[in-house]
Parts: sequence; structure tokens; C-alpha cells
Amino acid sequence: MGTSEGVLADLARWPVKSMGGEALAAARLDWRGVGGDRVHALLDRRAGRGGRWLMVRQAPRLLAWSAAYPDAPDDRLDPADPPPPRLRAPDGTAWGWDDPGLDEALAADLGLAVRRHRDLGGQQDLQASVLVTTEASRRAVAEALGRPLELRRFRTNLQLELDAPALPRSAGRAAGSGSARSPRLGPPLRPLRDPDP
Repeated sequence: MGTSEGVLADLARWPVKSMGGEALAAARLDWRGVGGDRVHALLDRRAGRGGRWLMVRQAPRLLAWSAAYPDAPDDRLDPADPPPPRLRAPDGTAWGWDDPGLDEALAADLGLAVRRHRDLGGQQDLQASVLVTTEASRRAVAEALGRPLELRRFRTNLQLELDAPALPRSAGRAAGSGSARSPRLGPPLRPLRDPDP
């Protein structure tokens, strides 16, 4: 099997799970993944939901909100102690994570009561992970759906432009529970080297 080559096309983090995030020029990674990624989330306070993470499926308006760490841009964020993020409402209003009126503003816009939650371990769907997508795979999904697909819908951390085709549909699926096998995501990636060192 040959080696694919590519470049890092986009780098991003998502301070609040299921909200818009921020593009990065550089990032610090540790055992949690990208520093500050999904450290904050909204918990669903509706009866029977048991304080589960609120996601786009339950509240599509989350996509209209965004969050960033303006006080710790790019790789200046300490993954062990990210600051509270700044949120931007759909109407452009800026909110600090600790603002007392934020819960009420979120409830009014989303149409349901929420509670803010912070977890330094990250709240990715797969704990302590970095989400990587390729441009070829994004194009293949858009073609299968028959419509353009925005990158922000993936909530990816690393977007790669590779000289390889899209992965088969089953390539990214994790092995069954309790399995010792790891999923194979394709050929190994090596960075492009400057031809004139």
C-alpha cells in the first residue's frame, strides 16, 4: 500500500460542544485532544433527559451560536486550564460563559432550558480524540447527499487535503465493543517535505 501525502488545510477547535467554533493557526494537543476542544457543553434540563449533552439533533439552533477563546488564541491556550469561552448569539450579542443572563438567553433562543457544564477532559463523542476529515471524504459525502456540505457540520479538528481517494464507508467505523482491534483509517500520512531544505 502506498503512502499518501497531503497538507493540513484547516485546523479548528470547538469550545462549546455543538456550537460553531474557531479556526486556528496553531494548536496545542495533549491526551485530551486539541487544547480547549469541547471543554464546555450545554446539558439538557428537560424531564427525562437526565442532564445529557444537548446536541444539534435536539436543538438545531445551536448551529447559529459560536464560541471562541479570544483571551487564549491558537496555541496560547493551556489545555490543562482553558479560560471561559466567549459566545456569540445569532443576533451578534456577545456573552461570557459566566454571564448570569446566558442561561436565559440560551433558553429563549433554543426553546428549552439548559445548564452550562465544563469538563477539562473534553466532551467529544469519543473521549480524548481529535476528529480528522479529508477533503475527498467531504466531497464524497456532499455528492452522496446531493448538496453542498459545509465543513462546520463535521465539527472537525483537522481537515486534510490528501492525494488519496475518499475512504470507504466502513473504514472509519470503530471495532466492536471489547475488541482489541483498532479501526484502520487508511494509508499512513506523512507531511510534505520542503524540496529545498
